Amino acid sequence: MITAPRLALTLVSATLALPLAAQTPVTACQSQQSLEQALTSQGEIMPDDCRAVSLARLSSDGQDLCLLDLSRDDGTLIGSLRDAAAPDQWWMLCEELMAGATGP
Repeated sequence: MITAPRLALTLVSATLALPLAAQTPVTACQSQQSLEQALTSQGEIMPDDCRAVSLARLSSDGQDLCLLDLSRDDGTLIGSLRDAAAPDQWWMLCEELMAGATGP
């Protein structure tokens, strides 16, 4: 069984290993069980509460910034309303993202 902190650390580590300005798609799910199912099936099974999100790392003034892009273009009215109602891109310091993933 994969634990949530280990998954978060793997996700953050993969992002920090990216070349600057590169984006990588990762699977994100609303439940740990769904994420485990998607990961153990090597992407063959994608539960309904999962989707691909992208992570990017950029450098600005000597600091690494990470962009978490939650937007998805599923072409549905519900999807358009959801994306309009909530921010779909979040910027953070990669260093703080890594600290949050590894815990205190």
